[in-house]
Amino acid sequence: VFGIFYVLIVLAAVAGVAGAMNFELTGVAIAVAVVAVAAGIVLATAQAALQGVYAAALYRYARDGATSPGFDAGTFASAFRPKN
Repeated sequence: VFGIFYVLIVLAAVAGVAGAMNFELTGVAIAVAVVAVAAGIVLATAQAALQGVYAAALYRYARDGATSPGFDAGTFASAFRPKN
């Protein structure tokens, strides 16, 4: 899911910078690039945080068999099932 957002941020940034440069609006092009980089950093931080929460909950399930609040035991059980 986050990969789609990364692609959309890059496409929007390229379109915004190209459009601004077409009209010789260098300041706007720089602003669009800065906003795109900031959005990418925020998205990467959110992805890392969510991955860490999931990994900790999965570890707790693997160690104790207990699910963390907000997680379904079936989801974790399927993480350890062989995939065909």
